[in-house]
Amino acid sequence: HQWFGNLVTMDWWRELWLNEAFATWVEYWAIDTLYPEMKVWTRFIGADAVSAFDLDAMLSSHPIEVDINRAEEVDAIFDAISYCKGCCVLRMVVDFIGIDAFQKGVAAYLKEFALGNATTVDLWRHLGAASGRDLPPILSNWTGEQGYPWVRATLSGEAEITLEQHRFLSSGVAPAEHDKTVWPIPLLIEYQPAGGGALKTVTTVFDQRIATVALDGPATWVRVNKEGSTFCRVLHAPELHVEKALPGMSVIDRMTLAADVRALAVAGVMPATTAFGWLNVFASETDPCVLKSVILLESTLKRLLPAAPRAEVKAAFNARVAKTYAAFVAQHTLAAQPGEDALVSEVRGSVLARLVRAGDAEAKAVCVNLWNAREETPIAPDLRGAVYMCAVEHVDGAYATLKAMHAAAKDPNESVRCLRALRDKDDAALLADAIAYCTSDAVRAQDRWAVLAYASHHPSGEP
Repeated sequence: HQWFGNLVTMDWWRELWLNEAFATWVEYWAIDTLYPEMKVWTRFIGADAVSAFDLDAMLSSHPIEVDINRAEEVDAIFDAISYCKGCCVLRMVVDFIGIDAFQKGVAAYLKEFALGNATTVDLWRHLGAASGRDLPPILSNWTGEQGYPWVRATLSGEAEITLEQHRFLSSGVAPAEHDKTVWPIPLLIEYQPAGGGALKTVTTVFDQRIATVALDGPATWVRVNKEGSTFCRVLHAPELHVEKALPGMSVIDRMTLAADVRALAVAGVMPATTAFGWLNVFASETDPCVLKSVILLESTLKRLLPAAPRAEVKAAFNARVAKTYAAFVAQHTLAAQPGEDALVSEVRGSVLARLVRAGDAEAKAVCVNLWNAREETPIAPDLRGAVYMCAVEHVDGAYATLKAMHAAAKDPNESVRCLRALRDKDDAALLADAIAYCTSDAVRAQDRWAVLAYASHHPSGEP
């Protein structure tokens, strides 16, 4: 904010992102540089970037740069687009031109416009001069246009891939009137030569509706959008065998791949059967950061099932859920361990909750035992949500106990955990009671979502 707010001020509110997105990018970059062991970029990819992707996949989204006629209108764009998508675009630029050129360009930009005003084009011009690339034509659509592209990648020759781009909409394939933009897409394409040896990377700007990219030779597998550096979704054709790259992929690459599968399945671009198959691909995953993305994928796919699936469909899906998390459970167990990584503790609660929802007997037993012993041994905070949810469904009297615990709670987080558990009993009468309770004076208005939003996904909550 000191550099991109006070020293150099945006020319007008249209360039709000220069302030907010740069501040967001710097906070992650600085911490990652000083404390790489914290893996902060994985948190960005797993949370902030997800918010930006989900919001910008709607027709109601807006470009990063929005015409503001009066200063009062600016409140409407203090959102995930200005902050998080803007940060994603900066991350894309850094990966495209390199951190040294980026720092050199930013220094020149700050020097020229110190104590003055600047625009987005001014920043692109200086970054382009530092990197030897004409950046304004490449980057103008990324800040000036609404939405983002998805890329279909297919093998079109022994050593050639074909790329095709369209606007991505979570509501489905974009109709022609909403699919007019052709983005210049900076892409890093990584592949394993068929003869073995070191991995190779092709850097290209894909600026046509359809284009081909030549590789140096046949490849065992091809990964388009290495490290998820570009703000787009990628659908890899089966013949690219991207799943073979998974064991050697970075954490961020695996997170991005899971996120792409989720988004493409929701939009109907990837068949649901293909997306379900990816749960098997991720079945050996044990990294807690990647598991967060896999959990989001699995929980989203479950919502694609019918509200009341046939017994054999439900059993097959639940079996796949158990298999998806088996490697994590085998390595880290379902019980909190002293001295373990905080990220493992954090994701264990989510894994436990997903297994309970899938009817896993071991997970249910763990939760019931923790609930019954809670007065002698307090439940670890990361596990409470799963334990409370399980207790409501499987322990007599737990529903009433949790209402009392909510009333007595002093910690806002504990209060919300209790409320969220109330909607988990598969009982229409109790769900109606939970809704009545959460809309009463006993629950703060800002906490009511904890029952209402989740109840809308519950079979008993459907009209």
